Amino acid sequence: MQSTLQSLNKGQKITVTVVEIQNERQILVSYRGELLRVRNHSAQRFQVGEKIILVVTHVKPVEFSLAGEGRLFSRVI
Repeated sequence: MQSTLQSLNKGQKITVTVVEIQNERQILVSYRGELLRVRNHSAQRFQVGEKIILVVTHVKPVEFSLAGEGRLFSRVI
């Protein structure tokens, strides 16, 4: 997983698939076969199987925002 995350660049858009809703703020997504646990700071709710486009906003630590919105998704370790 580290190599996949390390290859991301600020501003890069990635498409992830929701694998599991862990609670209202934490979701598990799949990106290129890797599972990432992310914290959802947006008001949007997602469903398992839904595809989401995220924009890399920061690389160390990796943070994302929803494409088209300024709301933050942060990676949870």
